[in-house]
Amino acid sequence: ITEVVLDEERKSKLSVKDIDADDSCLMVLGERSLYCLEPNGSIRFAKKLESPPCCYVPYGLAPAETEEAKQAKAPLSVLTLVAYHTHRSLAVLSNTRLAWAASLPTTAPIAMAVANFRSSENQRRGIIVTLEDGGRISCLYLGTEPLEGATRTLSVRRQVEVDRTEETAALLRQIRSMEKNDADAADLEREVTSDLRLLTKIRMSAEVPTRELANAIGVSDPDEERACAVLILTMEAPSDGGVHDIAVTVRCDHPVAVDPPGIVVNQVATGMVSELQFRFFIVSPTTISNANAAVVASYTSSSGYPNSVIKDVRLPLPLFVIPATPEKEAACKVTFESSLPCANLNELFNDVRREKDVSHNSTGFEFPCGSLVSVLASRSSKRYRIQSNSFPALWLIMDELKSRLKAHFEHLGKSLKLSVRQDLPLREYYTLIDNHFTKRQALSECMSLLEQRAVEFRMLQKRLLLRIKEKTPTSLG
Repeated sequence: ITEVVLDEERKSKLSVKDIDADDSCLMVLGERSLYCLEPNGSIRFAKKLESPPCCYVPYGLAPAETEEAKQAKAPLSVLTLVAYHTHRSLAVLSNTRLAWAASLPTTAPIAMAVANFRSSENQRRGIIVTLEDGGRISCLYLGTEPLEGATRTLSVRRQVEVDRTEETAALLRQIRSMEKNDADAADLEREVTSDLRLLTKIRMSAEVPTRELANAIGVSDPDEERACAVLILTMEAPSDGGVHDIAVTVRCDHPVAVDPPGIVVNQVATGMVSELQFRFFIVSPTTISNANAAVVASYTSSSGYPNSVIKDVRLPLPLFVIPATPEKEAACKVTFESSLPCANLNELFNDVRREKDVSHNSTGFEFPCGSLVSVLASRSSKRYRIQSNSFPALWLIMDELKSRLKAHFEHLGKSLKLSVRQDLPLREYYTLIDNHFTKRQALSECMSLLEQRAVEFRMLQKRLLLRIKEKTPTSLG
């Protein structure tokens, strides 16, 4: 009689597995361990399980996997299925090595078995049969095998070829009918594109933003009035039947925010006009990168076809700048040479409110980020100079000056030509490239440091998990 004591194993399940005609082993499943015992009581192998198991079954034998084990004539490996409560997982063990793992589609079973099902036509080997606590029996399969004698008959193949021929003929008839109706399709396209018309109008005001937008702006006083550009969008449906399911969205670039970002209108009938309002605010003191906003209206026409209309809107200059005293000297300068005498800058920028006693030949604009841009008009020569200490802040004022000068002289019936004879500002351009490269390098270093810290953190987690699983914990030091 041989007696073996397994320490600290309260719940155990026992099985006997015949390895060959002259050899057998005793399998014991404990609360946290799996043992394989020789008939004389010695331990052949033992494995400590990561989580508590619910059931197991030794189902087969596997030959030695390495050449050294084959030459040494090592005993066959015992294949064991172990089901865990954690994550409803199933593990296939070859002795102590994990050979395969899968997730159970049902709850954790209380008993398992491996069965081979046979019928007159084919057979299924390696079916895992599980029994749940509620009495439910499931048959699971880890792989697939080709069916024996499951070749398709000739009659089935002929039927498939006939079906494909009929489908091809139907598609050809549909294509020919569509080619005959090209003229009707063109008329329908013209009708669809003229279903909805968008008209825009913008006015400046000082309004209090909504609570959500105030939180996004981050102002200390949410009840404070701020510069606001109000876009009044008018929608008309001139076609018969009108349009319905209209979704209007407005897209703008940072630091401009729109409230609300989108509005849904159920229907605009023929001859009716629908007005929508959108408000634009500056949400952060950064350089303006784009002064345009895109209005997109997606709708369903009276013919049932989906369509969309896109309209670009130029946001007003007072939304981005406030009047400031112009400076005589600056680091960055750009000179426009005009074919006509210089215009009155106060009349040209009359929408930006300023004092009455300012000069007609100079004006200044200040952005929320603090950058100051000055515009100087020569009294004797036909030149405009735009200057600032910030090179990125120049482009918006330059673009506004060019468009307003052309509109001003077109209204007078004159043709204006603007030119720039100075060299390209390559020094500022290269400076911006260097700054961008430096920031990208700093970002790459931060990412590398973060990756290193993440690896160290995962190593600490593994050490903590190993110490937690130990029955006799020691100090972490």
